[in-house]
Amino acid sequence: MLIRKKVFFIFSFIILILFFAISNIFSFFLSEDFSDLENREVQQNMIRGTNAFQNNINELAFRIKDWAQWDETYYYAKGENPDFIKNNINSDIVLGLGLNFIVITDINKNTVYKQFFNDSGEEKPFFQNLEKYFTPKSEYIDFRESLSDTHKGVIIVPEGIVVLATTPILPTSGNNVPSGTLTFGFVFDNSSLLPLSELTQLDLSYSLYTNAEKNTDYFDAKNFLSKENSIFIKDAGKNSKIFAYSLIEDINQEPAIILRIEMSRDIYQNAKKINTFFLVFFLLTSIIFLTIILVLVEFLVIRRFLQINKEIKKISAGKGKNVRLTLTGKDEFFQLGNVINKMLDDLSASDMQNTELEEHKQSLSKAVIEHNKELSLKLLELKKINEAMVNRELKMIELKKKISELKNDKQNIE
Repeated sequence: MLIRKKVFFIFSFIILILFFAISNIFSFFLSEDFSDLENREVQQNMIRGTNAFQNNINELAFRIKDWAQWDETYYYAKGENPDFIKNNINSDIVLGLGLNFIVITDINKNTVYKQFFNDSGEEKPFFQNLEKYFTPKSEYIDFRESLSDTHKGVIIVPEGIVVLATTPILPTSGNNVPSGTLTFGFVFDNSSLLPLSELTQLDLSYSLYTNAEKNTDYFDAKNFLSKENSIFIKDAGKNSKIFAYSLIEDINQEPAIILRIEMSRDIYQNAKKINTFFLVFFLLTSIIFLTIILVLVEFLVIRRFLQINKEIKKISAGKGKNVRLTLTGKDEFFQLGNVINKMLDDLSASDMQNTELEEHKQSLSKAVIEHNKELSLKLLELKKINEAMVNRELKMIELKKKISELKNDKQNIE
């Protein structure tokens, strides 16, 4: 594999590993931080929604004080102002106060007036299941312990959810025995949430606590909410909406309503955008970095390496025994070129020595051959001389033998 490809794949692999590692680490810590921030915002908004609901009850209790501490009301409850209802209470006034019903009892807790109006101002029958709260035996309208108290809160009856406030009726001066009690109330429904939603800029909804099990959106909240855990934030996962729930208690401090807010996950979406932006930025930066690395490797390494390779091939092809690498700079390639040039010089010197040795060897071989020829000639001459000497000796022996025979023959003749 070419160096270019190796460098490209190695750095690409490193960048991918870093990309996924940083992506997971960044996403983990970012999601944790933004999740905490989102939960805090949702919790604060849930508190605002709950406070808006409670303020609605408090405002009802505040409005009733003006009517309860008033001579007109005081003497009506005592039976001394029969024109009070005619002069002061009608559907327009009741609806203008944001009410659906008014109840007045006397000092003996007997109801002297009660009237229910629907949202259109029409008179309707009073809620039957609500009447038990305005009987002589009811503790709700008992103010013997404190005349300054106002009983307020939520009551759940089969006919619906009722928000009401009750306080003792006193004269305008405020100094006297109460002549009875005054109750203001309204029916709480979805239309009652609209002003609260507009006031808080929150998407509010609710469910009866007893009906929460039938509604999957509220089921988990019901299992979690209690006096100790007043707010429940549902895990939103990857949804675009997040829900929070709070518990509203009735006048007996029993669970009555589960109030819910629905919020767009702006923080979550912004976190995703930031995460995406960071990853895109990291990816683009990595690509630019990889490009710079490849360019630097190309000019600082590969091209110089190719130059060395080209010149070495030229030298190895024998196109110039005295050709040497021509590299500039003071880097490792320059040092490598010097080492190669020194090696080539050493090889050239070694070749010259080998050539001289070969020539000397050839001259020695020629001398040995000439010497061998001379020796051969001398040996041949010696051989001839030796043969001549041998023949001479043989002839002498033969001559001596002839002479001896002649002597013997002479003696025999004599």
